Parts: sequence; C-alpha cells; structure tokens
Amino acid sequence: GDDGMVYVTNRCAHADGSTGTAHAIARVLDRSANTRLQISFRTLYGVHVLWDDYWVIGLGDDYEYALVGQPSRRRGWVLARDPHPCEAEIQCWLDEFEAKGFPAQAFERTHQSGAD
Repeated sequence: GDDGMVYVTNRCAHADGSTGTAHAIARVLDRSANTRLQISFRTLYGVHVLWDDYWVIGLGDDYEYALVGQPSRRRGWVLARDPHPCEAEIQCWLDEFEAKGFPAQAFERTHQSGAD
C-alpha cells in the first residue's frame, strides 16, 4: 500500500464447501532484504494488535512459491501458485524447511480440491 504496509487476504475452502477469509496487514522489518515481516490478523478498536513474525526463508526463481516460517521454527507454510504441485516439488520444499531447522515432516497438507 501507499503507507508501506502489505495488505493480506487469506482464503480457504472448508469441508462443508464454504469459504473462509482472513484479512491482515504486514509490515516489513528489514527493507534491505524484504524477507522479515510482522503480520497482524487481529484488531482491537480498529488498531492491529498481536503481531507475529513471518520470515520468507525460501523463494522460487520466478516467485512460483515462497516458504514462510516463524523464527521459533515451530510453524511454517508453503505459498505456491500451483494448487497441485508434484510430490517431488513438495519433498524439495520439506527438505528445505528441514535443512533450516523446521520439523517439516510434521507439517500438515492442506486439501486443495476446488482450487482448480
């Protein structure tokens, strides 16, 4: 945005067919690298509160995916343009998380039906 914030909209499909949406804002902590952000999904009286650290720890050459994790290394996400990546690609992402100290084999996969 013009104010330097990153405006985020996350959507997911629930098992019952409904769609969930969450809005957040993120602020870049290190503008020289643009890889460390703080994000807030919660507001109190219109003010964003409870900021979480999100670090971009891996990125595809053509931005086809991003690996995002928290500094605690307890949580991480793959953000991919392809809702149905091949198993070899998924394993490469998990290997990269594992190499960076994340418990990647404990990650849960998000069901992607309806994402076509």
